[in-house]
Amino acid sequence: MLTNPYARKGLRDKKKQEKEEDDIYSGYEELAATTADIIASTVAASAAGQETYTNNGASNNFGDFLAPTAGARAAPAGGALMSQMRPPTQQFGGATGGDAPRPMTSVKGAGYTSHGNRDKAKGVFDPLQQAAQGPAQPLISKSTDNPEFQAKEMEKVVNRLIEESAIANVDGDLTLALDKAKEAAKKERALCKLREKHSLQDQMNFDLTYAVCFNLANQYASNSMYTEALNTYSIIVKNKQY
Repeated sequence: MLTNPYARKGLRDKKKQEKEEDDIYSGYEELAATTADIIASTVAASAAGQETYTNNGASNNFGDFLAPTAGARAAPAGGALMSQMRPPTQQFGGATGGDAPRPMTSVKGAGYTSHGNRDKAKGVFDPLQQAAQGPAQPLISKSTDNPEFQAKEMEKVVNRLIEESAIANVDGDLTLALDKAKEAAKKERALCKLREKHSLQDQMNFDLTYAVCFNLANQYASNSMYTEALNTYSIIVKNKQY
């Protein structure tokens, strides 16, 4: 144990200094006092600015409404709001100045403007100017000289003859049914020759050929012409394309 009083005093001072250095909250009291002084000075300045604005009344200068302090933005003595006292932006000519009204740029791409459609000569609303292009081109008429077109038309005729032959058979007119069947077979052979002539073999309709031959054989059998009917059925059986 230390008996020297000076030594004990030095030890206590050293421990006190170490304790002050280890204190993480040291200095906050001084910072709090400084912050309080700043807030007090700001409030006093705001109150002074408000009193000056109230005594002077509302200003006619547009720049006075843009004062940076909170006191300058406060309502005047009359109680009018800033939105009521501030003149519209359009009275100052917009962003470009002058007397022209500010354009509505947000919808200008759709063809609308703040002036509206003042050109009465344009008539209806046409933002893409399609009226200037004139009427559409007339449709190209089908050429009847095209071999493919002729073949399609002949196919329709053959199908109609087959239907008429079947209807006549149901109605009991066997002679008319046989005549329609023979005419359908004749038209179908002409159709095959037309396609072979114009190198359209890939468009051969074998289903149509089968329907023509089967209807013709059926009409032969209905008219008691069994030899012709057997010959026609034999053609169908021997043809491997069916």
